[in-house]
Amino acid sequence: MALHYAYPVGLAAPGESAIWRCPKYEEATAPKPAEKGPFLTTLDVEASDCSKGEFPEGESPPESGWWCSAYGVFRVGKSRAGGSARCMGARLSPADKEFFYWTFDEADEKARLLGSGLSQLLKDGVITVQTFPDEERNGGKFANVGILLHSRREWILTDLATSAYPPLSSVTLHYTFPPEHLKAILSEAGECKNAKGDENIAEEGVWTHDEKNRTEIRGESAQPGETRFFHTVSTLVTDVEQLKVVSELKADLPALKGLVLVNLAEETSRLEKENPDEKANLLKLVEEVRAKGVQVFDFEDILEKGRKAYISPIMEQDPERIFTIVYTSVSQWSVVTFSSSGTTGNPKGVMLSNRNFVREIQGCLCINHYTLMMDDDFLHFALLPLSHVFERMVEYVAYGFGAAVAYFSRKKELLADDWRYAQPSCLIMVPRVATLVLDSIESQMQQLPMLKRAVLNFAINRKLHARRSVSQSTVLGTLRLGSSGSEASMREERSMASAAKSTAESCTTRASTASAAPPLQAFWYDRVLGASSTLQTRLFGRAGRIRFLLSGGGKLNPDVQEKLEAYLATSFLQGWGMTETSGAGCWQAREGDGSLDNAGGPSAVMEMKLRSWEHYDAERAECPQGELLVRGENVFEGYFRQKAMTDEAFVFDADDAGKPGAWSRRWLATGDIAEIQPNGSMKIIDRKKSLIKLAQGEYLQTEKLESIYARSAFVDNIFVHGYDSQSYPVAVVVPNRQAVMLWAEKRRSGASKPNAKPLQKVSDEALAEVLRDPELKKDILLDFNRLATDASLLGFEKVKNVHLTLDVWTPDNGMLTPTFKTKRAVMCRSYRADMDRLYEELSHGA
Repeated sequence: MALHYAYPVGLAAPGESAIWRCPKYEEATAPKPAEKGPFLTTLDVEASDCSKGEFPEGESPPESGWWCSAYGVFRVGKSRAGGSARCMGARLSPADKEFFYWTFDEADEKARLLGSGLSQLLKDGVITVQTFPDEERNGGKFANVGILLHSRREWILTDLATSAYPPLSSVTLHYTFPPEHLKAILSEAGECKNAKGDENIAEEGVWTHDEKNRTEIRGESAQPGETRFFHTVSTLVTDVEQLKVVSELKADLPALKGLVLVNLAEETSRLEKENPDEKANLLKLVEEVRAKGVQVFDFEDILEKGRKAYISPIMEQDPERIFTIVYTSVSQWSVVTFSSSGTTGNPKGVMLSNRNFVREIQGCLCINHYTLMMDDDFLHFALLPLSHVFERMVEYVAYGFGAAVAYFSRKKELLADDWRYAQPSCLIMVPRVATLVLDSIESQMQQLPMLKRAVLNFAINRKLHARRSVSQSTVLGTLRLGSSGSEASMREERSMASAAKSTAESCTTRASTASAAPPLQAFWYDRVLGASSTLQTRLFGRAGRIRFLLSGGGKLNPDVQEKLEAYLATSFLQGWGMTETSGAGCWQAREGDGSLDNAGGPSAVMEMKLRSWEHYDAERAECPQGELLVRGENVFEGYFRQKAMTDEAFVFDADDAGKPGAWSRRWLATGDIAEIQPNGSMKIIDRKKSLIKLAQGEYLQTEKLESIYARSAFVDNIFVHGYDSQSYPVAVVVPNRQAVMLWAEKRRSGASKPNAKPLQKVSDEALAEVLRDPELKKDILLDFNRLATDASLLGFEKVKNVHLTLDVWTPDNGMLTPTFKTKRAVMCRSYRADMDRLYEELSHGA
């Protein structure tokens, strides 16, 4: 029996599909957060001086009661692995050839000291409890601590500290947010004034909140003409690299009172040896910030405060408490695979409660037997930003198992060494990194002697052919539409789920699924030639250590997924998720599913259904299509101080709207267009916001087209777009400098050089001259046509003209999201004139 990801339950409503649930969904209820209350905060607990002794535990529930917070999940993992097990690792310098790990005991101690130190800042008024009259969650009261860091150990320690010490909450910020976004977030709505100037208003002043929109709210008492500021964050944990930005923004952030710099001591020590003048400049900048009314602390200063005023972590917490606000570029977008929300507009704060995050982790643990398959020997390599909620969730799942995490050294030139020295069990990559890894492998093969290259190419092509043959002949799953949801059907569902589980546990890995049936093709490549072992050793330090790859942050080209699986003889998984679902919503199975381009099935705490949209029919008997709606305890509580946007994000069943408790049964409208396969797996086929209707009525799936054309050797980055007045798309291309200059060299020499060595640094002037050659554009379009043919694209999906630009697209300059997706609205504005010209050229036959 084939693996089933989900089964339909109940009757479908008009215009919708049935509801699909993970097998045993109703039984996958690992211990829930305590709800008895009342719940303590650090303000209710006496501190003690522990600078010379051990830290008292205080009153703590048994382990089954620790499932109340992210910190509690960490403590579960510590209990499983033992306090002396390795926990958080990093290379301390680029010269290090190994990772140095804090143990679980050491990491736990630092998190407690940090939490106690931050609690002391709260009592001293450096962190303030801000009341937001326009936010219902947490009773409107938030003591927010901002985190503006690259992924590093101090990031997760700060998150653990705020989780363990309510009323503290973390506010996570993408490190690449431009200053204007940071200003908008940290000050949020700006100033509030006593609008009426009435001296008699003492008990309940009337304030004007958000002067731009002129909305009035009830606030704290105020004196006539008094100005106060709503602020999202009063204390920020960051690094010295952001010090100048904070200093420049301070005039617009009157409520910012504290900065905790995680690397101040480290940087001053380094600069003392390498550049004393730079050290003096850094210390001068610190004093400038202090002169503007901000207290600046080194990370160790806060730990020392925690030693002198230690408070035991609070294990039993309110499940409804908002423990984190995750800022993303704008509300709601996501694609296969995991992504944060949005690509345009101002940042929006996604509020996640203890219940949301803990239940998401529990949902992953429940299906771990066929997805991640973590254990205490597992090592996760942290490459994606922790401000990306999926990376954060995976780390907590790893810690919950007692597994270790090794952190990226934050410089791309160190990534290859990081992989080799960490020897990870899995890698989570954005699609762009996956493409670069594949290009690197194929480039290395091109440098091999002709005979060896020919043998390897023959072997890998046979392996790919065998995999595709098996995939085409495999029939996955059966449909059970219209289940009544009765007790009998539930018993049948449990029986089928049990069989599916046993099937998954007995199947071979996805990477070997295709090669296991015709083993000879894989045998030559993997065993006789030893190619996969050699590549694994080169990339990951040791063959056989890597268990699987996982794509996150955007849609992965199936060709890239298939080839990397074949080259490395390991599984490459995909899934679906968004910030609003606390990270992961669906997962592919690591075993028992050899298919590509699907997102797997829903986790054990989430259910899904489709509703018809445009030409997508959710009522189809087989493979229904429509907008994806999801529901579960992992779904977020709302957007911070954005009630209207929150209301727009959710929909209700037709017979449920307005009924008592309807909010708890709401569905999140994801904006993704999905197709549910017969085996219950979900496949993203489009995005409502990226769907472009052409003049003839055909729809362009721009993200799909970008993933296909990005495989061209000429392309570093690409933006595909089409006007509704035109019948075909055009593209803006950031060319690959090496490929373009090699093209120019071959054109000048008139000879093909397949083994040509990469060029040294290419100047902008030399590249610009080549880009003006009309023959280059012709060859790029020819290559695009080849890719379009290989992908069986239809005529209206073929790019007809391209604009080549020297621009570099990065998150720093606002062209890309922090997960390297193009910001479509920004692209359209920036290249409108160029795209107009492309269509004009086509209209004149140019």
